[in-house]
Amino acid sequence: MSEKNSLHTPFSLNAFTDFVKRCQDMPLNMQPLLEMQRKNIQAFNETQKTALETMQEIGNRQKDLFAKIMAQNAELANDLTKETAVENKLSYNAKAIQKSYEQTMESVKDVSALVKKANASTASLLKSRALDNVNSVRSCIKTTQDDAVNS
Repeated sequence: MSEKNSLHTPFSLNAFTDFVKRCQDMPLNMQPLLEMQRKNIQAFNETQKTALETMQEIGNRQKDLFAKIMAQNAELANDLTKETAVENKLSYNAKAIQKSYEQTMESVKDVSALVKKANASTASLLKSRALDNVNSVRSCIKTTQDDAVNS
């Protein structure tokens, strides 16, 4: 019962170290594959950073938009109290609503452009990593085949 269960900590540092040692004894050259995984992790970190920066920018834009809307509403309420004729109030209210709508749509377009830019950047990075992965595997297989023929 004193045996240690290897499934208890499948992601321990020792398990990874043992895996790397076993890979060094294989006829397959694992160095390019390990480098590929390092680059994959780096790409994942970059995409996470891009996503976080984009979310922060969107949050800031929305905060600014909300502050602007609140200021406009306060101004509208103040202006409506000054007007005495009902027709003028209705006309002013309709213009204010239209202006607010147009500004909101512009802000939505800005946020949409931010998201589109971030998505394009992330997609480009992931596509590049996928192509590099395929090329690394091909290179690794070709090197192993060449080594087998030369042996």
